[in-house]
Amino acid sequence: MRARVTTVTAKAGMIDEFIKIYTESTVPVALQQDGFEGALLLVDRETNKTIVISMWESEEKMKAGEASGYYQEQIRKRSHLLEEGSVREYFDIGARAWGPAGG
Repeated sequence: MRARVTTVTAKAGMIDEFIKIYTESTVPVALQQDGFEGALLLVDRETNKTIVISMWESEEKMKAGEASGYYQEQIRKRSHLLEEGSVREYFDIGARAWGPAGG
């Protein structure tokens, strides 16, 4: 499994709007992507930093989603809420665990 980690900083006062667009627009589209396994959106309201961790069945399927334009379109939907300079990194998922409530 692979993970894409995207780190961005939202403009002041825009975290709630960022979360809304992510949950109402990005998540439904992500769920339709072949190989998508899940995601987390982490936010720090003091610094406006956000981290999106998306998990994928394989590198090939993750890259196919990017090549299709899906990833870029989702970033565009939120770009007006963001400061300049996003960072995108890729990792192997060594392990994952969820508590009794699931994930």
